[in-house]
Amino acid sequence: MVLGEGKKTDGKSTDPAKATEEKRVPAPLRERKGKKQEGKDLRTPSSNLKPARSPTEVDWSSFPEGSYTRFGHGGDWWTFLKGTLAILTVWATWLGGGTSPVWMACLYMHGYRVAFWILLGPLLYPLFLPVPAWPAFVRFVLDMAGYFEGGAAMYVENSFKGRNVNGPIMLAMHPHGIMPHSFLLNGAGRIHAQKPEFYLPPHYQDMSLKSTGVAEPLLFRIPLISAFLYFFGCAEPASKAMMHNILERQVPFGILVGGSEEILLMEYQRENVYILERKGFIKYALQHGYTIALGYLFGESNLYHTITWGRKLRLALFKRFKIPIFFARGRWFFPLLPERATPLNAVVGNPIDLPRIADPTQEDIDKYHAIYIEKLTDLFERNKAAFGYPDRELHLF
Repeated sequence: MVLGEGKKTDGKSTDPAKATEEKRVPAPLRERKGKKQEGKDLRTPSSNLKPARSPTEVDWSSFPEGSYTRFGHGGDWWTFLKGTLAILTVWATWLGGGTSPVWMACLYMHGYRVAFWILLGPLLYPLFLPVPAWPAFVRFVLDMAGYFEGGAAMYVENSFKGRNVNGPIMLAMHPHGIMPHSFLLNGAGRIHAQKPEFYLPPHYQDMSLKSTGVAEPLLFRIPLISAFLYFFGCAEPASKAMMHNILERQVPFGILVGGSEEILLMEYQRENVYILERKGFIKYALQHGYTIALGYLFGESNLYHTITWGRKLRLALFKRFKIPIFFARGRWFFPLLPERATPLNAVVGNPIDLPRIADPTQEDIDKYHAIYIEKLTDLFERNKAAFGYPDRELHLF
């Protein structure tokens, strides 16, 4: 995979002519480790979080009251069964939708014309006509949390106290994961499930249904997957036009900044984030004066075992065709099911209040992009011990 570097992100000044020339020269995929905050306590200073012995032994009594909510952690067989069915439904939707042209053609060519015409309407309907939100379906998908030991939790740091959470806030989250289980469980779906007392932290239960999220535009053109996203009532294509539309509405929304590149970078029990060359979201946020709230999804990298060979080639193919080619497995006896022995815990904090700059320069973008990387690293380092990952390092690509 080759990527244009543009200006360097290490803060060093460059000659403008050389910078222009550098943009035209492909650069190899780069990696660097997030810098630890030397001399700082890894615990969140405002909440005195206690380190956990393991991801499933988080000491929730040390978290500030009203700042978090958990669900799916009951551990009973019914909760587990619902979680398993929800995960299999998500995978069936993705695989069935992605391969629908193949199996629909097989039905037609092998003489199953009645089945073909019966299925064609529901498959194409979401591509051309509006699909209403379905809160009950959202709650069914959120049942995924019951599959994982410890369920799912969202913790919002004290830095958000007193803020208008229904204003212009971009919740930028990492990492994507093979299948974004944690983003589905800890994104705007919690709001659109329409049971705030169950899914939202007590201090933030007044969040508006205007909150939304964005996803890869290609997904909205695939049968079944498009219906799945529209049922959530909070998913919109991450196209340039739609991004500006959302930002002009000044509503909060969530985004997986690393996108599909983070699918290809995913490694089992390794925290890989695609951010060094991802700067477009900073430009959009500056143009509309948004606040960027950072979110890290602990546990996502513990779900699937991956194969890393040919990664640069697969990144290059994705850049050309927009289809991520990956190799992953979860449980050995049923590869689609992720590993269970980890809760999916999200931490949100370190908001960055950006000025409104109608036409930001590259220098403006680079400045706030560097701040974003610093804040992301800080959020990870301060919270990793509390969620049971004291020895993990953040790898930036």
